[in-house]
Amino acid sequence: MEAVAQLDPPGPTPATGDGFQVTGLSDEALATLLAVAGPGRDVPLPTIEARRLGGALAPGASEAARCPH
Repeated sequence: MEAVAQLDPPGPTPATGDGFQVTGLSDEALATLLAVAGPGRDVPLPTIEARRLGGALAPGASEAARCPH
């Protein structure tokens, strides 16, 4: 069995990349995202990913927690 990472597609797919951090995601913002790019929408990219960051990246985390080495 071939190893896969985070449900990556098995072959080449269209892609673009960008990143930014937000401090929160309101119900209205989430509804807008899903209306534009959610299930059943015809968009050129197969996925849109949002990740929740916490721990060392959380607001108020100490500098030592962010860069322990």
